[in-house]
Amino acid sequence: RIKGVGLGGSKLGSKRKVQKKVLKRGEFKKAQQLGGQKRFYHSRTSQPITDQELALGVDSDDEVDYEEFVLEDKRGLEEFVDVASEEKYFMHLWNCFVFQHPIYSDSYTGIGCKAFAEHHKEVLATPSMRRCFVLHLINLWDWGVITGDRMETAIQVVDSHVQSKASDSGEQEKEPVQDPVKAVAE
Repeated sequence: RIKGVGLGGSKLGSKRKVQKKVLKRGEFKKAQQLGGQKRFYHSRTSQPITDQELALGVDSDDEVDYEEFVLEDKRGLEEFVDVASEEKYFMHLWNCFVFQHPIYSDSYTGIGCKAFAEHHKEVLATPSMRRCFVLHLINLWDWGVITGDRMETAIQVVDSHVQSKASDSGEQEKEPVQDPVKAVAE
């Protein structure tokens, strides 16, 4: 129950209950009966909902255009002239991953980094991409977003993939995988 306030600002003596009607799929006729030609609007864009959208229960505000995001991200990264192409590619991989798997809190960023490493371990196994990944992790650590343990876990995912790939091909590694601190110095 809430107290009503009139248009002039005066309080109404009676209390009214406020009821919200939620429109579910297939309730188009019910919606028409509620108010005849009552208009409904999209929650984010404030555009009117068409009769077909209302009948189907479709809300285009919930649609995400991944291809458009990819194009915009690539265009935005191309504007950087002082960044190497490997770094741009890494940033694009990270942006696409975070777009598809949103990280809603700083406390989940370390878990997201490990998931990113597992998802892209084949690409991150190359020396230049591993270097970009390690630099990214160091930046996140420097800003206090991830812990050293989470950083180490994410790097181990990539390094274990490199080692298993070398053992599968029958080759012995000539050198162990480079230390993250040495990779930053390069």
